[in-house]
Amino acid sequence: MTKFKAFKAAYADESVHRFRSFIENANDLIYTLTPTGIITYVAPNVEELLGYHSDELVGRSFASLIHPDELQTCMVFLQKVLESRTKQQGLEYRIRHKDGRWLWYVSNATSTLDSSTDEYVFFGIGHDINERKQIEESLKASERLYHSLVETSQDLVWQCDVDGGITYQNLAWEQVLGYELHEMQGKKLFDFQSPEYAELFLTEFNRLLEGESIEQFETVFIGKAGNQVHFVFNALFLTKDEEIFGGSGTAHDITHRKKMENRLRESEEKYRILLEESTDAIFSLTPEGRYIYVNKSFAGNIGKSADEIIGRTLWDVFPKKEADKRFASLSRVCQTGKIDILEVSIPSATGNNHFMTTITPIKDDDGEVISAICSAKNVTQLKVTEVALREMACMLEKQKQELKKLNQALEFRVSERTAELLEFNDLFNRLAEQSRTVVWEVDAQGLYTNISSMSETVYGFRPDEVIGRMYF
Repeated sequence: MTKFKAFKAAYADESVHRFRSFIENANDLIYTLTPTGIITYVAPNVEELLGYHSDELVGRSFASLIHPDELQTCMVFLQKVLESRTKQQGLEYRIRHKDGRWLWYVSNATSTLDSSTDEYVFFGIGHDINERKQIEESLKASERLYHSLVETSQDLVWQCDVDGGITYQNLAWEQVLGYELHEMQGKKLFDFQSPEYAELFLTEFNRLLEGESIEQFETVFIGKAGNQVHFVFNALFLTKDEEIFGGSGTAHDITHRKKMENRLRESEEKYRILLEESTDAIFSLTPEGRYIYVNKSFAGNIGKSADEIIGRTLWDVFPKKEADKRFASLSRVCQTGKIDILEVSIPSATGNNHFMTTITPIKDDDGEVISAICSAKNVTQLKVTEVALREMACMLEKQKQELKKLNQALEFRVSERTAELLEFNDLFNRLAEQSRTVVWEVDAQGLYTNISSMSETVYGFRPDEVIGRMYF
């Protein structure tokens, strides 16, 4: 019997030793509290976990270590354990590290009878969940950010079930389509489309339900005001337990882009018509001298169709000398990046047609010349007019020379006649002076042009009073 008692005592001592070893080497925080929250025991590993020596905590109220936001919850948990005398678990709280940091812990606890006081005490095990809480907080922050991005996104974000019924939409739907969100909830995406667009969208949606994705799918919705809204859709299927239960994606409003594209097409069509119907020959060349565009006028002047010219080089279309001349001008434009003007001629059944060609460089974003647009104006009539004007100028010059000769001959004849008249007048004056009668001369109008000095003796008038007067 003595041996049995000794064995029992030894076994008890061994159990206590094992339990103490387990507590002292545990990774969790093990502690006991009185019903009023005074720490009566804390495992030595508290120094590694919280920075305190166990002696610093025994006899201290646990409330001094708990974050104020969780203190009330911890007090309720303590009372519940002691009053129910049942195991409780899942209490999450923050406890202060000795360096001032707050660390998250979760505790499971039960009540146990203290034989020395015959009172039930709180026996708890706390596990560090600080890393988990940080991950959860990061996840919450990420979810808040995602939610904020989705709700403030200008793109339309949506989710629907396998029937196309809308289960989620962000606020952008209201702004773009004009419907309030509650007006669209429960309806299908296709309910906001015309039948022909709904049919096309349904085909894409069925592909989504078969496990494919929707990428850059363009479609049209009808807004609340009856306006057409163009979208480009991207979407992925949603799964749960390996079963597809719907789809989720985005829709980008491209209405403005579509309007701009239509305007651009209209503008391009107008310019295409202007180019094609222009009487000027318009064409485009690569820096190597290969045609990439010609209008009808150019093709007509060459005597070939546009298809026969496009893709060909200058040397395929013109004789080498003419092609070299054109290529030299094109090369200057490509090298200098400046406009060049070239006069060329093209043979025709009625003679050469002359063209004044303006070559304009087309540059890329880096300023490199990638092609040239050329406009050739037919100046044949102008050239004919220039030739006629030169011929007329030559004829006028000849006539001028002939007139000059005639003038010189006339001047000579006038000078001869003047000398004769002067000589006759001198003779007339001498005869008149020698005559005892009045000698006079009148012109065709009957006016005296000359009269001898005897007029004063015979008529009583001096010659100067008679000359210029009517004959009497």
